[in-house]
Amino acid sequence: MTQIRTYEALRQTGWLGSYVTWAHTEAEAELERIKDPKLYVVSANALFADALPIQKEIVAAMNEAGSKYRPEQMTEGWIAGMIVEGALKGAGADATPAKVRTALQNLKVDMQGLRGGPLEWTSENHFRLMQYYRVYHWDGAKIAPVKDWFAYEVK
Repeated sequence: MTQIRTYEALRQTGWLGSYVTWAHTEAEAELERIKDPKLYVVSANALFADALPIQKEIVAAMNEAGSKYRPEQMTEGWIAGMIVEGALKGAGADATPAKVRTALQNLKVDMQGLRGGPLEWTSENHFRLMQYYRVYHWDGAKIAPVKDWFAYEVK
């Protein structure tokens, strides 16, 4: 969350307005550190403050592997793994490059709450059909969503 330095500089000048920024992987730690209800982050991923079952699975895998990173730094890699898993399942036990390519052209992966909806690819779109965002802030006691998932169609 490199924008945090701009926010902190504004606070040092005495500015007390609300500030909205993108939720990079550091956002959760910065929200916990700053504890300002007027600092909002827009995220494409669920923050670990949500304590989702899939997030607990990520933490367990991290602990088993002896990872030294914060859990929220693992979300994108976990999602990439879910995509690879979905493609290989779609290609079948006798996967070939052609079958994997076909599977990727019809991919639909349940994000299990890590994002606001499934990740879907088609033969024309290997980004996603819908992009979801959620807004969080410090509510005075914890990190909490301010605006639940909202979606935009990707064209």
